[in-house]
Order: sequence, then structure tokens, then C-alpha cells
Amino acid sequence: DIRREMGGPFGDHREGDYARHSGRQALGQDDQPLPSWELNTQEIFNLLTGESVIKGQSTLLNTVQHVKINRVLRREAREGNPGPDDGMPYKCVCRLESGLTGILDQDAFGDVEMDRDKFKAEVQEGQVLSCLVVEIKYAEFS
Repeated sequence: DIRREMGGPFGDHREGDYARHSGRQALGQDDQPLPSWELNTQEIFNLLTGESVIKGQSTLLNTVQHVKINRVLRREAREGNPGPDDGMPYKCVCRLESGLTGILDQDAFGDVEMDRDKFKAEVQEGQVLSCLVVEIKYAEFS
């Protein structure tokens, strides 16, 4: 109402308008605040990243994302007992298109052993890859 706005130009007139338009005033609830709720980790993740949930599953799951490899974690050489995997990468820390951090584990380097070995030999920091998102750990999101 313009008269109420002119009478109190700096007042907050939304509370009364909300109660009147929502039907809360007719129910006698106009003086009670709306109930609050706690968000779980998945809801916080979705709000901060802009992702959504369809049928209980995040829209980020099972999608192909372009990622940039920020860091390649390699096995350290063992002095007393050298092994064939010494110096080989076992994890890659990546940045997704959305800005989220992802981990590419050695089991996901390829579908067959030959592909995994080729990837381990060629992977470098700064490289851009196409990856499939297979899991989201909401509890680790902060």
C-alpha cells in the first residue's frame, strides 16, 4: 500500500503483506515466525555449487566434466625395498569446471591396465582432461 509506504518510508512493510497474502492472517498465524530448518550436507553442497537433486541424485553425478590437474601425487622411492610403482602417480588433485576440487584415483586412470599404465606415464600438472564424476563425498565438502 502506497499510503503506508509514504507514512513510514524506511519501515519494513513486508511482514504484514506476507501474512495477508499467504493466508496466515486468516489462520491467526500472522504474529508467529516461519519455522526454520537445518540443512544437511547435500543441501549445503547444492546451494553453494548451484547443483540440484533430481530423484534423489545430484545432477553432477555421471556427467562428463573437464578438469585441470593441479597436482600429481607420486609414490616415493623406497630405499631398502624398491618396487615397480616407485615414482608412479597414484592420485591426481583436479579442479572441475565449477571450481570444485576432485580426486582422480589410480583405479580410475583407465578401464584396462594398458590404459592406466599409459596415463601414468603421460600425466602432467596443468593438463586438462575429460572425466566422469562417479561419486560425491558431501561430508568432505566445506
